[in-house]
Amino acid sequence: MDKGEAIAISLASEHENSLLIIDEVKERKAAKELGIPVTGSLGVLIAAKKKEHIQAIKPLIEKIQKTNFRISKELIERVLDKANES
Repeated sequence: MDKGEAIAISLASEHENSLLIIDEVKERKAAKELGIPVTGSLGVLIAAKKKEHIQAIKPLIEKIQKTNFRISKELIERVLDKANES
């Protein structure tokens, strides 16, 4: 776990009603074991669409895929399904 993620988990554990936004599997597991609610970047996009802050997730995922951010095909399908874009 890198220093930034450790600090984020520590801060979230100190503040009641925190929601930790973190994508790394190992760190998400550690946070959940401490009882910290977590979501990832894609979860933020789903919430933004549900609140009508954005119209669609698919174009954003396509842009994200052009970076070094890796997303499995299965996860993309689940996210698009939750966002009613499948």
